[in-house]
Amino acid sequence: WFNIPSFRNNYDSFKINLPVLGKLIRMFAVAKFARTYAALSRAGFTVGAALQISGDASGNVVLARAAQRAMREADRGVMPSVALAATGQFPPLFAVHAATVQSLESGHFALAHDILL
Repeated sequence: WFNIPSFRNNYDSFKINLPVLGKLIRMFAVAKFARTYAALSRAGFTVGAALQISGDASGNVVLARAAQRAMREADRGVMPSVALAATGQFPPLFAVHAATVQSLESGHFALAHDILL
């Protein structure tokens, strides 16, 4: 059953939208995504490859598809944090943190300062 794409999509969507446990399940999947993305970006992977692999590593098809959409946007020049936030599947704090880290790493301290305030 889990190998049928439509079933897996519906099942994962159902899990992350559960009233009480959904938030926890989503946070675990986002944590897996974030750990994988951080490791891959430190290892020198391109943004697109890191998003693709991290989405698959999240263990959730809904987040993996959101990461694929973000990958396409990032390939067009959109910051990955903005692309991830635009999907609506990642928590806002995750996107703000990612934007802050990217700004600090790229030397855009004014942007990081504005975000932190």
